[in-house]
Amino acid sequence: MIHNIETGETVYDQDGGKGIRLYEAGGNEYVHLTIQPGSGIFEHSLPLAVSFYVLKGSGICTMSGKATPATEGDMLECPPDELRSWKNASDKPLEVRDRFPSLRSGEAMLHFAGSKWRATLRRSHDAGPGF
Repeated sequence: MIHNIETGETVYDQDGGKGIRLYEAGGNEYVHLTIQPGSGIFEHSLPLAVSFYVLKGSGICTMSGKATPATEGDMLECPPDELRSWKNASDKPLEVRDRFPSLRSGEAMLHFAGSKWRATLRRSHDAGPGF
């Protein structure tokens, strides 16, 4: 099966940044981010580790206050609960592929409220004891 940005689900669309969920399997989600020139993704943290792979363009990924330039072919790892943001200061769109543990796995759901993400644990029928 082929997955692409034309058929994926839009999960983020704000201030020149757009995220499209491409695929979910093996407990992971894959999201394609496009950040337009002069735009960015606001600073936020998630209770999940995230891997970023820069597909096209260049930008600046800031994690816990440290700005790191990133360009095509670079991969960045962000641990859980670490503040992160993206900025595209170039004149071309920045495209990044994200990989993170699935938000639909029964472990956590994320809710966007203003400029903050909030994680809410939820009970799943198959989650097992202690969840």
